[in-house]
Amino acid sequence: MDKLPASEQEKIKKCSDDRLKQKLIDAGRSEAEVKAMSRVALMSECAERRAKTLAEAAAVFVKPAYEPELEKMRLAFEQQKWQHEMEQQEKFEQAKLEQQKELEQAKLEQQEKFEQAKLAAEEKEREQQKELVQAKLAADEKQR
Repeated sequence: MDKLPASEQEKIKKCSDDRLKQKLIDAGRSEAEVKAMSRVALMSECAERRAKTLAEAAAVFVKPAYEPELEKMRLAFEQQKWQHEMEQQEKFEQAKLEQQKELEQAKLEQQEKFEQAKLAAEEKEREQQKELVQAKLAADEKQR
């Protein structure tokens, strides 16, 4: 009885003789043996069986909380995964910057072509104005 926690001891003390007997019969003891036992013997036998059951259950559920090799493998995997994600993100960012650079270059080239065309048009207009002024001067001189 002393092997059990206080809560389990109380549960056994509260059980009736019939219930204790039934538990022992269910556990494999013969009915004749159980009927011949005193209350103290019944409680003691049930307590021993309960302590054994609790110990077996505890042994099944106890697992090492920390496995160093498994943890190393998990951390190595996580590190590789993180590095791969960072490389992918870096490649994506690099490609994005390249694309922006190319677009900016194309925009500058287009703007320069536009400026050259504008300058050429202005030059042509000045030539036409110059020819017009010369023609006007020539016409004025003819009239004099």
